[in-house]
Amino acid sequence: ENVKTLREYGCKVGIKVTVTAFAQRITVWESEDVTGYGGTLWQQAIGLTHFLLDPSHSWQKTNILELGCGLGLVAIAAAKRGANVIASDRQLEALALAEENSTRNNTKMIVRAVDWVNTRHRQALLKEDIDLVLGAAVIYHIDMIKHLVETIKAALRPAERKINNSEEKKSGFVLNVSEAGAKNIGEKNNNAEGFQVTCPVALITVGNEKQRELMFRQVVIDSGLVLKEVEYEYYDEKSEDDIQHGPKPSKATRNRCRIFVITLG
Repeated sequence: ENVKTLREYGCKVGIKVTVTAFAQRITVWESEDVTGYGGTLWQQAIGLTHFLLDPSHSWQKTNILELGCGLGLVAIAAAKRGANVIASDRQLEALALAEENSTRNNTKMIVRAVDWVNTRHRQALLKEDIDLVLGAAVIYHIDMIKHLVETIKAALRPAERKINNSEEKKSGFVLNVSEAGAKNIGEKNNNAEGFQVTCPVALITVGNEKQRELMFRQVVIDSGLVLKEVEYEYYDEKSEDDIQHGPKPSKATRNRCRIFVITLG
C-alpha cells in the first residue's frame, strides 16, 4: 500500500527532539496527530540508536528491516551509517512521519506497511534479503507477542534468501561487551571482548515491563529461535524543542536498555 505524505493524512509535526550520540546528531519530530504509539519517541529507541551510531560496529551496506518504526529515529540512525533500510509499521500515518523525519535528516530509506498479524505481509518478508532486524519498544499489548515473533522468524528465514558471497555482504559482527557498552547478562567478566553474532539476526528491545519481557523471552524460545540478552549502557543526551513553549536545555543522563539478540541457530 502506498504511503501518502504527512500532510495528506491531516497530520502535523509537534515537539522536535534532538538525540546526540558519538558526535552525531539526529533531529526528529513527534506528532500528536499520529494515533497509537507511532507519533511518540520512546526511550528504548534512543538506546538502540546509540548502539547503531557506536563506531565500533559497521553497518555499511547492511540490509536492515525495522519493525514498528514509529517516527523513524532508529531507521534514520541505521541509514546514516550506510545501511540499506526498510522502515516498517502497521500505521500509515507513522510511516509518513518516519519518511518526513528521514527527509529532514537527509537520509534515504524505504517505508513499508507491515502488519504482524497479516500473513501476506509476513510471507512477503521471505523474499527479502535481510541481514538485521531491529525493533525498539515494540510490545505494548501481550497478545501481539506471538505475531511479532512469527514476523521476526519470517524475516530471518534463509529459505528464499539470495546467496551472495561477496565481501560486501554482511555476514556477522561482534557485539562488543564492555563497561561502557553492552554487557553479556550473566557474564562475571564485564570486560569480555564480546561475542560473534552471525547474520541474519534480530536486535529487539521490548521495554521495561517485566511481564512482557518474560513472555517475549518464552515465546522466542518456544518458536525454536536462539536467544541471547545484553544490557547496553549509554549516556542519553537529548534536547526537546516544543513549538509552543520553546527549547528545553539538553541534559545527559546514564541509561541502559536490554537488547534481545535473536538468531536462527
